[in-house]
Amino acid sequence: MLTQDERRAKVRAVFKVASCNFIEAYDFIIYGYYANYIAATFFPAGTEFASLMNALVVYGAGFLMRPLGAIFLGAYMDRKGRKQGLILTLGLMALGTLSIAITPGYLRSESMLQRFGVTEANWRDQGKKDKNFLESETPLFVGRAVAALAADPAIMKRTGQLLSSWEVAREFNLTDADGRRPDWGAHVIDFSRHPQALLDRLRVGSEIQIGWLGRLQKRTKQFARKLPPKKRSG
Repeated sequence: MLTQDERRAKVRAVFKVASCNFIEAYDFIIYGYYANYIAATFFPAGTEFASLMNALVVYGAGFLMRPLGAIFLGAYMDRKGRKQGLILTLGLMALGTLSIAITPGYLRSESMLQRFGVTEANWRDQGKKDKNFLESETPLFVGRAVAALAADPAIMKRTGQLLSSWEVAREFNLTDADGRRPDWGAHVIDFSRHPQALLDRLRVGSEIQIGWLGRLQKRTKQFARKLPPKKRSG
């Protein structure tokens, strides 16, 4: 028979594992919920069906990597131990986070130009149909932001931060290829062309995200208060 303390310890352990699994599943849930809109934005193709299939292929790749990760990482941990396996896993997670650490604005990529039927020379013509496109930015703008951060001597102070191309551009006085400085953060988005169903989903998704982040902040503060005070050096 388990003692009261042992039972509580097991319940806490199960709760922690379940919480981590929920956070992992949350990413998949959000991706699937917005799959149609992700397809239209990041995977433009000749038909809506082709765009959706491209988006779902990426979605399915996440499920494919789970058993592969278990096979290869499991074998690695059997040889090197759990500690080394955890370090490797965290390193791979950091690389994945690094790839999305800088959020672009309305990216004017080649695929987007092709989808709208314009070129880099006359891309402003699309602004007559979509005012938001006038605030778009090229991949070069994001690249300059990444380069500026990489050359920043105080880059380690930004560890764990979520940055955006327009915020970095403000700080380092960066411009796009045409000399403009697109600022999606300050832009007043025109939602008039968006269907009401999409706006409702964005509103609900934002409320869920705000609630989740609020709980995460609250629990982090509770944990921080339990930490022992920092020892003074010397």
